[in-house]
Amino acid sequence: VVEALSDQRRGASEATLLYTETADSIEQRERLSAQRKAGRAGLQPSDHKPNKKERRQIQQFRDQDLG
Repeated sequence: VVEALSDQRRGASEATLLYTETADSIEQRERLSAQRKAGRAGLQPSDHKPNKKERRQIQQFRDQDLG
């Protein structure tokens, strides 16, 4: 719930003083965060940037998926 408005743009720590979160909004934020973490759980980050050949293969794969 918005408690007040600021005339100037401020940092995040000051912005948190201008509103209060409801129990529902806290629960929803935590649930969405857990879903994002679960979605990334099976992904392995690459140890290098793709080179030109790998970029082309990635693009071909993505184009096939849309077809």
